[in-house]
Amino acid sequence: MSSAVQFRSVSKTFPNGVRALCNVHLRIPSRQLTTLLGPSGCGKTTLLRMVAGLARPTSGRVLVGGVDVTDIDVERRPISMVFQSYALFPHLNVLDNVRFGLRMQGLDTQECDRRAHAALAMVGLQTSGGSNTTVLSGGQQQRVALARALALQPKVLLLDEPLSNLDAGLRRQIREDIRTLQQDLGLTMLYVTHDHSEAMAVSDTVVVMHEGQVMQVGTPQEVYDNPHSEFVAAFMGDAVMFDAQADVSGAITLGPLRIAPGLTRRQGKVRLVVRPQAWRLEPASGEGLPGKVLSCAYLGRNTEYQVLTELGTLMVLVQGETRTRQAGSPVSLHLGTQGVSVVVPSG
Repeated sequence: MSSAVQFRSVSKTFPNGVRALCNVHLRIPSRQLTTLLGPSGCGKTTLLRMVAGLARPTSGRVLVGGVDVTDIDVERRPISMVFQSYALFPHLNVLDNVRFGLRMQGLDTQECDRRAHAALAMVGLQTSGGSNTTVLSGGQQQRVALARALALQPKVLLLDEPLSNLDAGLRRQIREDIRTLQQDLGLTMLYVTHDHSEAMAVSDTVVVMHEGQVMQVGTPQEVYDNPHSEFVAAFMGDAVMFDAQADVSGAITLGPLRIAPGLTRRQGKVRLVVRPQAWRLEPASGEGLPGKVLSCAYLGRNTEYQVLTELGTLMVLVQGETRTRQAGSPVSLHLGTQGVSVVVPSG
C-alpha cells in the first residue's frame, strides 16, 4: 500500500527546550483515515502541523505523495486543513467562505463556483450558500469548514480535533459524515483526537502517541485487543493491570483463576490487561473468583457493576442483562481470553 505521508526521523524541540517529538518514523497510508491519538502534549498536533507546513521539524524530513515538503511553504503543499475552531470568515457568507481558498489559488470564477457548490453538496449544505456563517449551528459551521477544505481537492486532508467544540449528539453525526465522505471519495485523511472512542469509530489506522513518540500503530481492533504497553492499554479504554504468572504451557494464573494458553509465549511473571467486559459474572459458587457486588448501574444495553474481590474492586460490564444483581449479592467471577491481553511491563 502506497504512503500519502511519511515522517522520517522527525524530531521537534521548541525554543523553550520542550521536546515535542522524538525521532518519529511513520507512514500514513493513501486513501485511508489515519488517526493520531494521545493525551494533550503528546506531539500529535505538532506532527499534523508539520504536514501542513505550520511547523518545521528540528531534524528529519516530511514527505507528501513521495515529495519532500519539509522546506516547502504552506500555500504550495497539496493539503487542506480543518481546524478545531472552524476558522471561518464572519464577514463572508457560506459560499464565499468555501470559494475563498479557490480564489487564492487563482482559479477563474466559473471553476470556483463549480467546485464550491459541489463541495457544499457533499456536506449537505447545497441550499445554504447565501447564509451568514454566524447564524449557523456548530455542526453546520464545521460542515462549511469541511466543504472549504474539500473544494481544494487536496492530496491529504488534515483534521485537528474537529469534533471538540460540538455537543455529544452532533459529534456522532459529524463523525459519521466525515467517515462516509472519506470512504465515498477515497480521501487520505489524517485526523487528530484525544478521544479513543472517536478514534475507534472513524479510523482505518490508529497511531497512539505518548511523550513525542509513537507507541503503537494498528487497526482500532488490533490496538484495543492487543496493546503493546500498559500506556496503550489504559489509553484505549477502561482496563485493570494485574501481576500474573505464566507456566511453561502458556496458561496464566491470576489468583484462583487459570486462563487457557494462547495469550503469551512468555514464562514466569507477566502483566495482564483485563477489560471490564472480559469478566463473566455468575452466582456464587465454589469456583472462580469470589466477590461481592458493591454497586450496580443499569446503562441500557449494559449493566456496570463494582465488585469487591481479593484482587481489589473490579469494574464488570455485562451486556444484555434482564435482571440486575443487587448490592451485597455474592457472585463468582470468571475469565476467558476475550478482552484479556499480556503487555510489556512499564519501566
